[in-house]
Amino acid sequence: SHAGKIRDAVLFGDIAGQYLGYVVGRQLAFRNLSTSEVSFAAESGDVQVISACAASRDRSFLALCRTNSFKSSISIYEL
Repeated sequence: SHAGKIRDAVLFGDIAGQYLGYVVGRQLAFRNLSTSEVSFAAESGDVQVISACAASRDRSFLALCRTNSFKSSISIYEL
């Protein structure tokens, strides 16, 4: 996995700072800082690498850049 090459890969996943988002292999994980519970975002099975992730300043949107054998794509999620 190339996930180790992502710079600044840990981000707050909400405005209150209760969740950390980070890449784990080919998935994006969210850890609740109060309970330490981890949940994973549903990703397509053909994703080979998550090469970038970023949250909007107000933490209302998350962008992921993913690649597979044929193409790269960017997905934007409302948090």
